[in-house]
Amino acid sequence: HIGLPFTLFELKEEHEISVIEMGMSGFGEIDYLASLVEPETAVFTNIGLSHIENLGSRENIMKAKFEMLNHLKKDGFVLMCGDDDMLFSVAEELEAEHKYYGIENRNCDYIAENIVQDKFSTGFDICFDKHRYRVTIPVLGEHNVKNALCAFAVGMHYNIEPEKMISALAGFEPGPMRQNIIPSDGITIINDCYNSSPSSVEAGLKTLRQIGGKRKIAVLGDMLEMGEMSEALHRLCGRYVVDCKTDFLVCVGNNSRHIIEGAVSEGFLKDNTVFFETNKEVNAFLDSFLEKGDVVLVKASRGMKLEEIVNHITDFEDNKE
Repeated sequence: HIGLPFTLFELKEEHEISVIEMGMSGFGEIDYLASLVEPETAVFTNIGLSHIENLGSRENIMKAKFEMLNHLKKDGFVLMCGDDDMLFSVAEELEAEHKYYGIENRNCDYIAENIVQDKFSTGFDICFDKHRYRVTIPVLGEHNVKNALCAFAVGMHYNIEPEKMISALAGFEPGPMRQNIIPSDGITIINDCYNSSPSSVEAGLKTLRQIGGKRKIAVLGDMLEMGEMSEALHRLCGRYVVDCKTDFLVCVGNNSRHIIEGAVSEGFLKDNTVFFETNKEVNAFLDSFLEKGDVVLVKASRGMKLEEIVNHITDFEDNKE
């Protein structure tokens, strides 16, 4: 309600396109924000669980997000991720022109194929309308491939040359605390402290698995605003820990103990888990636990302030020298 109007006030005549994020925590909020923006293109990346506390179900989350369409300009365009089951199910119901992008769903208009990842970058083909372009982005994770695919599809709608977009994607830099990969005296840190949800925890753990290292250590804190589903969703993240072949699990915060419970119930060794109530306790543990060659994912909801752990690891390793 504050950031969006400020963004609109900063627009000048020389600006051709503005990308506006519309956040919400309940019904009516996106309807109001969209009335201010009057978008000509609406993009839906997923129907996740981040707002489940107030909205109660994925169906209601989608309904709240789709309030944006109430103010879509005439002849507007809608782009959605076809890998999301709920988004793909509404194709026949939309009156506006719409297209899909994705990786798993081969029926999408824009598809990413031949995904190859090394330690710090990802290459893939973007396929559409019998065209194929090779793209490289300097980040890891299939979720980032989807984000790049989404950006490319929007650019094509606005007739931007593919070669210009490929060059721009190659120079992409993630925002602060969004899967920033930090080498520190032989230890690799994945700083992903900006926010957390089950889908983003899974994405972070997949990235942890992809980076070569001695031990894969996940430091996970509470996911906030999960409501009555909090315990179940934290336990679900424990399953992701197992699926992604994590070696050691460190949890901090009251709800995160359920991540350990979920992991152990799926066969994860209890001896390879530790639980703490504060970031300070985690820092003390990591001082004696971390070894050169380790890869560490640090992730939780913003209110947990797990950047305190990232800062401590980098300061500790620098001070050891």
